[in-house]
Amino acid sequence: MKITLALTALVGATTVAADSIALGYQLYMGSAIARVMWRDGQDPCNWSNLGSARCPEEGGLGICTLQSNPCEREFSLPANGKKYRLKNCGTNNFSLHYYNSQTFISRGKHAPWSVRCGGDANNQIVKEWEFQCDKPGC
Repeated sequence: MKITLALTALVGATTVAADSIALGYQLYMGSAIARVMWRDGQDPCNWSNLGSARCPEEGGLGICTLQSNPCEREFSLPANGKKYRLKNCGTNNFSLHYYNSQTFISRGKHAPWSVRCGGDANNQIVKEWEFQCDKPGC
């Protein structure tokens, strides 16, 4: 029994939680103004944590405008510099993939949450979706 408990404790101690990537929007003065993406657990109000996309209509800020479809666009997160793309927007197969290899990472999970930026009720980040990675550092 002591050996089993020691082995369980050792295995539990070496397990590393996987990362997740969040997708949401910035709400300013009651209006949604930009779509944003960040590594969950980082402060989405710190603009240096937000992802950037190749979206010519807005100069690459955020993940495209709310009026544009974020699917099939290349974007990266400053925390790790990797490139991603969303696929199957508006379907039950909404998912996150690596941009270059097209490797599937995760299906989107609806996970609503919001935070006031700087304590300002007029400036919030609203999380809508979460993509759970199968390994740390995705």
